[in-house]
Amino acid sequence: MKLTQQLTSWLGLNIIFICGALLTPTSLSAHAGNVDFANLRTAKIATIVMIPLDWSLNPMDENEFKQFGCSFSTPNPISIGNLIKVLENASIRDIDESNYKKLTSSSGIYLSFPDGTETKFLFAPSKNEIQISIISLEKIHESIIGDNEFIQTRKVKRQYVVASNSLIDSLFRWAADEKLVIHGWKSMVESCEKETSKYK
Repeated sequence: MKLTQQLTSWLGLNIIFICGALLTPTSLSAHAGNVDFANLRTAKIATIVMIPLDWSLNPMDENEFKQFGCSFSTPNPISIGNLIKVLENASIRDIDESNYKKLTSSSGIYLSFPDGTETKFLFAPSKNEIQISIISLEKIHESIIGDNEFIQTRKVKRQYVVASNSLIDSLFRWAADEKLVIHGWKSMVESCEKETSKYK
């Protein structure tokens, strides 16, 4: 297991942060498509970052599409429940990691949970369907390792699935139905508003 370490100092304490990645395609609970939709409904905040369909952009990494894309966010349990329904109806099915084509992600769903865990869905559209990398971030665990030193660990679990190409349209429809405010660059927001206006 590959580990990355970062040594920082805060209030005179030495903090070591270790993030380990467990690359197991069955890392999430075994439900339809091996996605635990019931657990996803317990999220306290849901955020979607989208690149509008009428934009043709060079490949981006996750940080770039989060910076330049338009975003919708809600803490409303009803809205979050409706978002999970969209995922349930997206014909999600598992694929083996070896069949995941490592395409560049262009949109994502980010879910934060009350216990400090997080789950994100990174979308990589392909010709006939959308490839999705589901990344589950466990709660940060702290352990004292010496005087004024403690270690923080957080496991990262990955799962690979595919979904119907209609999912992107369904997410814009969801944002319109929930009347969510769009954030981002003006030109990008205008393009996203154009997409959501189709469903108002």
